[in-house]
Amino acid sequence: MGNSLDLKLEELRLERSELEARAKTLMQKQRSAESMLTDLTRSIKQMEFDIVQMEKEKPEEMIPPEAEATESRQASNSQQKG
Repeated sequence: MGNSLDLKLEELRLERSELEARAKTLMQKQRSAESMLTDLTRSIKQMEFDIVQMEKEKPEEMIPPEAEATESRQASNSQQKG
């Protein structure tokens, strides 16, 4: 009977070791995911900042050609009416 208890205890120790290894792996994956999230967030914020800077520096160049054509037509129409 003592032998079966020793066997059960050994099984539990083995299971505990496996669970600890799995927990360590999961923690590493979590740290990796958090690091990736931080990097992506930083990149997005930098892109947003760059867009704002570009809009401040060259607002007229940011207007798409279709919008310019529409604005030109509208300006011509209002001049003709007036």
